[in-house]
Parts: sequence; structure tokens; C-alpha cells
Amino acid sequence: MYCPNCKTNVLTVREDFRVGLAIILVDNVNQEYKQPSILVSYQGQNYEVKLRYLYLSLTDEFIDFGSGIEGGAYVFQRIVQQSGQNVVINPKGAAMFLSPRNMRALWVRLYLLEEGKNFELVHSESPEVVKVLKSQGLDIRELVYFNGINGPIKIWKVNYVGDEKHN
Repeated sequence: MYCPNCKTNVLTVREDFRVGLAIILVDNVNQEYKQPSILVSYQGQNYEVKLRYLYLSLTDEFIDFGSGIEGGAYVFQRIVQQSGQNVVINPKGAAMFLSPRNMRALWVRLYLLEEGKNFELVHSESPEVVKVLKSQGLDIRELVYFNGINGPIKIWKVNYVGDEKHN
């Protein structure tokens, strides 16, 4: 994180380190996303820390801003139930902070970013809320926020190429 009284920019996770808010801004004129950031509280001080990556699940768009910590923001749909049976879908209504460690994790690469060399998706089962809303003709993604995060069950097959090494 940027520390004005320090000689270097550091990001360390300690007991009193807290991420409180992800900030994702859109330029009103050209509708382009600005670099996301997080609000971090450390030893009673608040700092704004830029994130390098932004992923928009609705358009499968991965944006690399080229600087910032190696973390990212994953933006996805939020479903809000209004009075009665009516629902409103906000295509950019929810976001997850992905720490630098998460961005390197296989589960993030496969499950969220849908990238994985030598992995083949062999089964995917939508969450119940997604099944119901799709049956009503709504265009929603597999991962949504509705009373918490709802995502599909996914199973992958590993396609070995023959030059793997045993650790």
C-alpha cells in the first residue's frame, strides 16, 4: 500500500490490516472503467490502494491496467427482489476483491476467469436461483449475487500432455 511516511510502497497483511471497500469508477463521458482500488485500514490510517486487474463477468472482459498491486476486482450481476415476485438485475451490481494470492490461485483461474491450460469443463450445474430465473426468460450469468454469492457446481477433467513432472 502507499504509505506517505514510508520509503517504499508496501502491502503486508497483518492482524490490524483491513480491506473495507472496493472502489470501481466509470468515466461518465466515454463509459470506460477507471483503475479499481480498495480502501485499506492499517494501524488506524486509511489508504487507497490501486488494483491492477478488473474482470467484468457480463462481457467476459479482463482489463489489465499495468500497475497497482497484483489483485483484482471481479464484477458480476446482482439480483434484487422487489415487492412480490418482481426482480431487478443489476449487471454490475456486485464485486469481489481478489487478493494477489487469489489471482494466482487455480480456483480463480478456472472458476471465475474461465481460463485453464489442460483443463476441460466436463460438468456445470447452475444454482437454483439461476435455473428459476433463466426458465422465466431472464438473461443472467451463472455466478450472481442474490442473498449471498450463488455460483454453479463445476467439474473439470485434467488433460495430461505427457511432460508433467512429479514433485
